[in-house]
Amino acid sequence: MREVRIPTRHLAPPKQTHAYGLAEIKKMLNFFGRPVTTLIGLAGFAGLRKGELAGVYVEDWRDGDVWVERSVWRKHITEPKSRKSKAPVPVIAPLRQLLQEHCRDRTEGLMSQSRKGTPLNLDNLAKKVMQPGLAQLGLKWYGWHAFRRGLATNLKQIGVDDKTIQTILRHADYTTTMNHYVLSVPESVRTAMKRFEMFVCNHYATETKTKIA
Repeated sequence: MREVRIPTRHLAPPKQTHAYGLAEIKKMLNFFGRPVTTLIGLAGFAGLRKGELAGVYVEDWRDGDVWVERSVWRKHITEPKSRKSKAPVPVIAPLRQLLQEHCRDRTEGLMSQSRKGTPLNLDNLAKKVMQPGLAQLGLKWYGWHAFRRGLATNLKQIGVDDKTIQTILRHADYTTTMNHYVLSVPESVRTAMKRFEMFVCNHYATETKTKIA
């Protein structure tokens, strides 16, 4: 259309986003108990979205990966956001430890659920548990997606290329083959997550030595 433009003065300014760093994540993991720590691990170390966190099953953790099979919108279990979102994510050592503790006596069912056995309401959990807890730690609650942004930031920091980060985060705009026939984890993703695993473990080890010194 000619002689037409979108008015800008009434548009709201973009909201500032936040990405949780490793130091913030470690504080949370040391403060909270299960299932919060498991959810933080899945969000911060595997990049699961809020709906995917609520919909992950114990049996989705297999063969060294977490397989994203479903998502939860309100109380409804649905398909993930896109075809590309329905894919496996390699589990790094710190997350594996969290999952082992969480699933010690369980072999099936929702990984995090309400007393009624339904998907956990993560909005209520954030309001009643996360926000008050973070306030005690001197941290702010920026939403579950801040963990996912943190994963992307940390991967970028250790030099992982953009295409591999895109694959790890399971964004939709990838090749048609990957969108329709995701059967396994690409080797580049496993290599990148292995580097991320070393980065996380080294960060924790360095921080511990500093405190001891």
